[in-house]
Amino acid sequence: GKMIKIAAMRIKCLEYMLNHAQQEIIYKKQLTNELWGERSQFISDANLTQILYLLRRDLKGFGLSQFFSTVPRTGIKVDANIIISNENKSCLPSSLKKEEYKYMALFFALLTMVIMVIYLIR
Repeated sequence: GKMIKIAAMRIKCLEYMLNHAQQEIIYKKQLTNELWGERSQFISDANLTQILYLLRRDLKGFGLSQFFSTVPRTGIKVDANIIISNENKSCLPSSLKKEEYKYMALFFALLTMVIMVIYLIR
């Protein structure tokens, strides 16, 4: 299998996207508030742009480079062709071949475990 390291901030960003994917647009302010909390007022757009760039690069390794798109000067939009199941937090593009599903399922199972460990460490 393929292994990648994703920084905690990008995992938090991805988790927020998964939980809010049904929104037409996830606004920059929402993401900034989620990622930086009270410090968000001091965070520039460049910081968020960097997180999104790196997350997109991470997801590209799993064939999910189009998981979200940028809405200029507004925020992001999660691809409507992505199926997101709240039951097990899996996120599978409908265009994947059957043999790729097991790798995607494994990735998101591991991602969920990493997110849980991060929250337990806090």
